[in-house]
Amino acid sequence: MSKDILYGIKLVQIEELDPLTQLPKVGGANFVVDTAETAELEAVTSEGTEDVKRNDTRILAIVRTPDLLYGYDLTFKDNTFDPEIMALIEGGTVRQRGGTIAGYDTPMLAQGASNMKPFRMNIYVPNYVGDSIVNYVKITLNNCTGKAPGLSIGKEFYAPEFNIKAREATKAGLPVKSMDYVAQLPAVLRRVTFDLNGGTGTADAVRVEAGKKITPKPADPTLTGKTFKGWKVEGESTIWDFDNHMMPDRDIKLVAQFA
Repeated sequence: MSKDILYGIKLVQIEELDPLTQLPKVGGANFVVDTAETAELEAVTSEGTEDVKRNDTRILAIVRTPDLLYGYDLTFKDNTFDPEIMALIEGGTVRQRGGTIAGYDTPMLAQGASNMKPFRMNIYVPNYVGDSIVNYVKITLNNCTGKAPGLSIGKEFYAPEFNIKAREATKAGLPVKSMDYVAQLPAVLRRVTFDLNGGTGTADAVRVEAGKKITPKPADPTLTGKTFKGWKVEGESTIWDFDNHMMPDRDIKLVAQFA
């Protein structure tokens, strides 16, 4: 019999679902969060009944129906603010300017919940033997929806807290929750933003696995009277080689260079 010792959260993966199939959407959003602090799951049940037949002195019969689980209400707390995850969960809009994230807007009243997207959440919990991690327990909540986190800003670090409902993925034939043992964690996708540096063009932010090439390569921006020379990582001097340079294990900004 397995007696696991689980401690902390190593990663949380959030995958956008196709509403028609309740399976991960092809080309949909896929975020891996390595700054999660807590995830608290509270079982949601349909309460059963208990009918008692008795006379003045004794109980004659009891008929019971059991409580039935039909979901979990989850409180998920992250240590960083990510507007793209916010947009997925609460249906807002990320504003970009010159290839970098410039702001975030909550949905308009007229939009209602139309932009809110269902998602799958995978929570990876380390399993210890002694002082070593032997594997991870992957807790999968197969069909989730969320709502906007509250804001509590004061003399402490801001950590968004999301309220999420996890329910059965009936169309996909999947239960509310699944648990699996896995040997490895999913790759963390780091964000690449592009600063057009006064130029004109389109270069949307992308997420790339560390150690992989940045794709797709954006179209060259233009600037009147100048020639585009390439992209440089902000604060560095080398032109980025999209064919040979690999994504570092951190978020980066590529700045257009003109001469």
